[in-house]
Amino acid sequence: MLKKIFTMILQNLVLSFRNSLVWVLFGTLIVMIVVVLFAMPKEYSISQVYYMLDNTAGSAIESTFERKGIEIGQFSRDQVELESSMKNSNNAIGVIFEGTMEKPEITLMHLGKLSEQNLNVIKATLEELVSSAVDGSAKSSPDIRFLRGQIEPVPKNLALVSVLMVFEVLILGFLLVAVFIFQEKSDGSIRAYRVTPGGTFLYISSKTLAFLVIGIVYGGVLALLTMGFDVNYLELFIVTVLGFILYTLIGMIIAVFFNNISEWFFIGITILLINMAPVFSHEFPAFSPGWISWFPSNSILFCYDEIFFPSGKSLLSPILLLALETIIAYVICHFIVNRKLMKEGK
Repeated sequence: MLKKIFTMILQNLVLSFRNSLVWVLFGTLIVMIVVVLFAMPKEYSISQVYYMLDNTAGSAIESTFERKGIEIGQFSRDQVELESSMKNSNNAIGVIFEGTMEKPEITLMHLGKLSEQNLNVIKATLEELVSSAVDGSAKSSPDIRFLRGQIEPVPKNLALVSVLMVFEVLILGFLLVAVFIFQEKSDGSIRAYRVTPGGTFLYISSKTLAFLVIGIVYGGVLALLTMGFDVNYLELFIVTVLGFILYTLIGMIIAVFFNNISEWFFIGITILLINMAPVFSHEFPAFSPGWISWFPSNSILFCYDEIFFPSGKSLLSPILLLALETIIAYVICHFIVNRKLMKEGK
């Protein structure tokens, strides 16, 4: 049995590398690594740029800010200059001070729309600055204690690696197995396989393990060149193997119901797009509806985040869940492949 599996794995690997799709995928891998390392910034933030105009008596606000060394923005000579400066910046905020130093009136000017939250932050910032300038001292900052050690902020470019591992690396098996099944249906090799003593288990396992080899190399290169050696590669290997097998089995379950890529395309791409729903929760944590946890990609994404950026959380529970999902997927896949591929035409 092992010799048969090894022979068919080798056969599927040879056929894979003869397929142009594999080389396109590895070309895409190089592009992704370059983008992560060189094109994406390590950190980015949208900060407000302040342009101010002091219309108080004797420009008291501007003079006090300069004397106390308070720097928040650029003061303009008049409103024409203020408006001209704002036109050159998309995220500029114009601040006009009027009234007296003790009781200033503040007018805000801005281009486009600002959320209520941003307006409240700007208002609080200006009130704090004026208050500290008038009173002569800023309010003391509260002492902050953390219940556990704080980890370093995650670089924005490297945070993308977890997403790429799930939605680029793991879905390779989903795509490759569909392409191979369609080719075998087209050239008649699946009919020839039915008369051999190979059986369903050998058919599923050989394809899954062959594509798994490609997936491990693909994901390993991505992780190594972007994250370096300071990663728990044992956990990375376990999660990648289980995740890749799961998606390959799901891909096989779907592909056997179609005869070619044209029939499969709409359903297959739709499933992949739905599977990507957890990426929105990953990038925007405020968007975390309960149904997001139903997707296997959600727990896998959590695992990769913890592997690449450890915070002390245990991966035992999500890995066990992933293993259970993989076992269930195999049982379903074995039943469907046996019914749709191994018995059709007999």
